[in-house]
Amino acid sequence: MRARPVEERIGVLLRTGVAVAGAVLVLGFAAFFLHGSSQGGFLQADLLRHGTPPTLRELAHGDPVALLQLGILLLILTPILRVAATLVLFAAERDWIFVGITAGVLGILLLGLAGVGGCG
Repeated sequence: MRARPVEERIGVLLRTGVAVAGAVLVLGFAAFFLHGSSQGGFLQADLLRHGTPPTLRELAHGDPVALLQLGILLLILTPILRVAATLVLFAAERDWIFVGITAGVLGILLLGLAGVGGCG
């Protein structure tokens, strides 16, 4: 019976993450189409800005491309946060086999996010 609240909490985490990421993306698209990019370039080229994440200064100034990059980053981080939350829940239940498996999965996701060990 205890599994139900855990599933609900994880569901809330996923829905919240997607909703926040979606809201940031909508703001970024609206700002881009209303004001254009501060870089004055094409949207796709701006989004690929040498792989640099958005800075706080760009976000504070409402740079549309920085908002779009933040929205994409939040969307990518949502399932990673779900795995991290699952790890904490398994640890609280002292289910060490699943803690180990989940820690391995989380490690692989974080390495992938950091760009370590890619193909090709």
